[in-house]
Amino acid sequence: MSPSMDLQYLILFNASSNCDTDYQPFIANRTRQTQDCTLPHGFDKDLIVCLPALWYCLHLPRTLYDLEDIPTHIIHSCQTYDFGHDIVLLPTLLLDRSNVISSLKRKNITLTLAPNDLYEVANDLSKQLDVPLGVTPISSLSDKTLAQHWQAIHTQLAPQMKYLGKEPKLCERLDLASLLLPTRLLLRQMNAPVDSAALENIRDKAQRLGLALHLQAVISAIARMEREGKTLLEAEKIADAVLAEEKQRLAFPVSVAVPGIPMIYAKKCYPRNQRNKSEISATENIKRTWKSLYTQREDVFVERAVIDFLVTHRAVARNGLGITLPDVSGELYGTLAKLEHHLSVGRPKARTVWRLLNNLGTAAALLVDKDAQLAIRCASFLTVFSSFPVGLVILPEDTAPLVCKVPIAYRPLLPLTRALQYELSQPPIFYLGSGFRILIAECIDENDLVGKMSRIGWSVLRNSLKEVPQVNCDYVEVARVEELRAILDRHKHEVLVLSAHGHFNPRNNVAGIVVGDRFCLGPELGDVPPLVILSACHVAPRGVGPVSIADLLLRQGAIAVLGTQVPVNVFRNATLMVRFFVYVGEALANREPLKSMADILHRVLVSNAVNDIVNGNKTMLAWWGSNIGDRTILEEFMSHRSSGRIRKSHVYADTERVLEEIASECGIREKFRAWLSSPGYIPESLFYTFIGWPERIVVQDPVIQKEKQCRDNLVNRMPPLAQEKP
Repeated sequence: MSPSMDLQYLILFNASSNCDTDYQPFIANRTRQTQDCTLPHGFDKDLIVCLPALWYCLHLPRTLYDLEDIPTHIIHSCQTYDFGHDIVLLPTLLLDRSNVISSLKRKNITLTLAPNDLYEVANDLSKQLDVPLGVTPISSLSDKTLAQHWQAIHTQLAPQMKYLGKEPKLCERLDLASLLLPTRLLLRQMNAPVDSAALENIRDKAQRLGLALHLQAVISAIARMEREGKTLLEAEKIADAVLAEEKQRLAFPVSVAVPGIPMIYAKKCYPRNQRNKSEISATENIKRTWKSLYTQREDVFVERAVIDFLVTHRAVARNGLGITLPDVSGELYGTLAKLEHHLSVGRPKARTVWRLLNNLGTAAALLVDKDAQLAIRCASFLTVFSSFPVGLVILPEDTAPLVCKVPIAYRPLLPLTRALQYELSQPPIFYLGSGFRILIAECIDENDLVGKMSRIGWSVLRNSLKEVPQVNCDYVEVARVEELRAILDRHKHEVLVLSAHGHFNPRNNVAGIVVGDRFCLGPELGDVPPLVILSACHVAPRGVGPVSIADLLLRQGAIAVLGTQVPVNVFRNATLMVRFFVYVGEALANREPLKSMADILHRVLVSNAVNDIVNGNKTMLAWWGSNIGDRTILEEFMSHRSSGRIRKSHVYADTERVLEEIASECGIREKFRAWLSSPGYIPESLFYTFIGWPERIVVQDPVIQKEKQCRDNLVNRMPPLAQEKP
């Protein structure tokens, strides 16, 4: 076994297919029948046998560092550099493929888990892979085997480490696991007393959450004092004050699951007698416990157990916490569909857009109880497992949607098998700080008015990127999908910007782009770079649950995909794209404290509110460029008036207030109010979404940069290879 600190766990199972479920298994190619998958989210029933093993693995060490007592500031840092359990699900029908075995040999498989009927097969495979802990039957998993596996990992893989011990117990209640399991593991790592039964027996939700939040504040406080180099005596004197400060600014990653599917999706995908299965709330009547994973086979139980696993896996990976909200109703999806439809037909009315948006945001907020609201308000980053755009939720006492408050990454739940595969195949951190290449592919005809305007935007962007030494930008115009695919195959780029007309076909319920005269959903492009930016309209709608290019590009190698839910104005889109890459440049130059692409998009969307407003009509836009004193209105707002006065949770309302203040000084307050009321403005920035893992695409980070420089220096010091004589 290699000296890597990472640990991997292998789960073997029988399958009637390779479980590579189609994006929408009941539409795409109809390769799987509805009886092969659960409803409504589509989880492959062959995988149900793996559920006890999957949950068991969450209680095992993620890396060898979990075995010992490590500094608190490192525990705190794991919230940025997340370490998820590396779990490999392997169907036996793939065992005859040599490339699969070769790939497994390159991993550090620590333990194999398998059903009883596959024990011999798993044992032979484990010997072939030299698995240190061998095979354990899934039926025998218990608290006892869990303690034995922790101890065996220490004695066989890291005997030199000072073993912390205090092996965790299995989390009995699956519905509480996303909150309690990360808390229990953190308490253990902090060397604090852990009473697993007592934690699970806390009936009051507020008390359970309060314990988790207090622990997060303690970790932040201790980490801060460690980084400041405080001695134990110094730390004891200021501990209470530091803890109080950290509670006030508490921020940590939160994962959220919001089940439910659009009714239109159910009508198009399910047999007539199954179309009412759009929600899984009925599972609340079924007790979800660890032991019931072995016996329960109802669709509602299975799907909730998988969704609970997704949220818990992510919460444990980032030393945060997770919450699962009630199902999104068909009515709520209907409101979303109305909003998306209104924005896509003719000239949308700003007043109608805001009415639908507020109706949607406040109705969706009813899914979030007070405890969940408290957790979300503490979020430094949200990972959302849902087909519903949770970023449009408007929490009580806020006037702006959630997307303005915190960076969000979406992981669609349809189909659920694919969602599980994505979560288990977490990509490595992709670091761009040392330089990268961008490919801008213009797919719109130059004679098209939109094509002409987009070319102007790309020209501005290319000129601005010339000032960023770490970035090389290539620009091509393509008329056919085959041309674009050939370019992607021939040249290596880290970022792909696809400028194209988006097209949503409601009849077939698909959303993609048009390249030349061909509709493209993503697979036609072959392998794509890690980051794909879809500069196109309506490529990621959610109201009717379509098959979308934004989702499918994740299957083509993308780590993250930026897309739009609705049609967007080409001029405003060009402005946002230029601003996005300006902030990439600012981050690369360390002038902005933005680490990842998720951070950058959030910064752009929040600061773009003023552009949404002033672009509401031509007269206001002209005023925006005029002067007040010796400065333009733009300069006055950006450099002087807005500083410290724009709250993220009220970004549009606060921006309006500051602009109105400037308008009053210009003597046009009433005219400004008239601009806002008629025709008003549409907050297009709210409808840009990141799908996938944008937090794993890192633009600048001193720790990663230092590690990379050290590695490069060591490589450069290696003597040249001796050349053979002819």
